[in-house]
Amino acid sequence: MVEILMSQKYAIGVDIGGTQIRAAVVASHGEIIDRVALPTPATQGPAAVLAQILKATQQLSQRTNDMPIGVASPGPLDTKRGVTLGLPTISGFDHFPFGDRLRETFGRTVLLTHDGMAAAVGEWKFGAAQGFDDFVYVTVSTGIGGGVIAGGKILEGRKGMAAHVGHILIEMDGELCNCGRKGCWEAYASGPAFEKRTRLLVKTKSQSVLTEASTAKDIFAAAAAGDAFANEMVDHEAWLLGSGIVSLLHAYDPALVVMGGGVSQNFDRLKAGITHAINTTAMEAFRDVPLRRARNLGDSGLLGAAAMAFENVL
Repeated sequence: MVEILMSQKYAIGVDIGGTQIRAAVVASHGEIIDRVALPTPATQGPAAVLAQILKATQQLSQRTNDMPIGVASPGPLDTKRGVTLGLPTISGFDHFPFGDRLRETFGRTVLLTHDGMAAAVGEWKFGAAQGFDDFVYVTVSTGIGGGVIAGGKILEGRKGMAAHVGHILIEMDGELCNCGRKGCWEAYASGPAFEKRTRLLVKTKSQSVLTEASTAKDIFAAAAAGDAFANEMVDHEAWLLGSGIVSLLHAYDPALVVMGGGVSQNFDRLKAGITHAINTTAMEAFRDVPLRRARNLGDSGLLGAAAMAFENVL
């Protein structure tokens, strides 16, 4: 486990997504001084991705040559060796020495970490989990990921890949997941899974305003307007999210659970259902753990990558 200390004034945080590469200059107290977002060349291979990362940092208005750099990447990622082990959202990164190539690109050491871990640190240092030494961060978006802080340190694991929480098994031989396995939590409760389930079932719901093309945003809007089927789908999504969180409560014994990602924009609507699932299925001793929405939402990974970069130069 890695303890985070911070002494530098500024660092660069980079967050690599399937559609955007975002870079920011972050002050040690968590303020984002400047930011840039560029499209991710997800199908063009590692060289194009590295060039776009460099371009993004070069477009930042601050003098960045001497700033430590932290890069948050999707996984699986062996952070101990700096090697990606096959990224489902970006092609050409199977067993790719990402850490070495980043160092060559920037001419200095670059902290490379998993995006879920970075987001957890971002909320720990600058967000909803400030003051907590034991908490679990869960991001629910295109996939489900996360990070764990235990005893005031980042839980890393053997390869630095701990807390791939989206791939806990919730149904034997269930829905096919992007990872190739069946029955993963991500295959049931991620944003795309929520949309897919709703689109399949809406065919028999003639009174619903939803259609087979409805997005998650549409579903939540219809639920807020009183659509009975939409509310049924949202309640089921909340139950699935809560069911997965129960496993995390039992596994990690946190003092807090923080939820981020795109789906968490509807946290206020989901919270009661998630809490109901926890109170119904968790062991009684684990039911008193508070649940919060991430304070930084889309910026959690940027902030966490920068915070980890501060530690990397000490």
